[in-house]
Amino acid sequence: MTKGTPPMMTHDIRRIHLIGICGAGMASLAAMLQDTGYDITGSDEGVYPPMSDQPARLGIELVEVNAPDPTGDAGVSGAQQFITEDVPRQIATYGKDTAFFSTNCAMQEPLIRTIWENGAIYPQQCCPSPYHGYPAGLNIDVSGHEGDVQYMLDQIAIKLKEKGQEGRMSTWGVPINMLMIDAGVRYAIKFAEGQVTDPGDVEAFKTALNEAAAGRNVGNITVSNYNEDGVNLPNFLMLLAPYYDFSK
Repeated sequence: MTKGTPPMMTHDIRRIHLIGICGAGMASLAAMLQDTGYDITGSDEGVYPPMSDQPARLGIELVEVNAPDPTGDAGVSGAQQFITEDVPRQIATYGKDTAFFSTNCAMQEPLIRTIWENGAIYPQQCCPSPYHGYPAGLNIDVSGHEGDVQYMLDQIAIKLKEKGQEGRMSTWGVPINMLMIDAGVRYAIKFAEGQVTDPGDVEAFKTALNEAAAGRNVGNITVSNYNEDGVNLPNFLMLLAPYYDFSK
């Protein structure tokens, strides 16, 4: 396994389609995914230099589409309707073995539902969590089980197996926000008690992070510093948890 490459789902992903590929974050993600060997395509609209030139420099096919801005006149509902209509078109063009990813939180619900219905691949959300998009996207009732992560994972598995999607859709086994808060509190306690003396002790933070992960049975967390154009940013940490395997 290459550094930074997560434990993958049971399906061997080759193509990833990024929605909004010309955003600064998405373009960087495209470059990193391409460097690890994935076949990357993307869609966006109203793009302009320098970000509009980035896909071509990377040799990535850019499909410019008329995607409504969720903060614009069409609002969130208009952007969600676009996802519902456009994902089947992209699947028809590139095939069901295409993985879709979007960094807009409001897009996750229609993206999950449309991929589930049409049989494509959904590696994870922009903010990985069993609660992010899956309950509404798959019509899962959480009443009486609020905060029960394993219940949610079990219900997602049931829904995915209905469509044979248990090896093609995933998330993390813990909400990323819960994980970060848990790890942050553990790290703060260690610092307050004098077990950690340097507030910037990255190794101590990694230890606290993996303690939090172990407490939630999600496996080891991969932590790396963000590197942009060869410049290492030591206070910018990227976290990667194992993908949850719904086929088990």
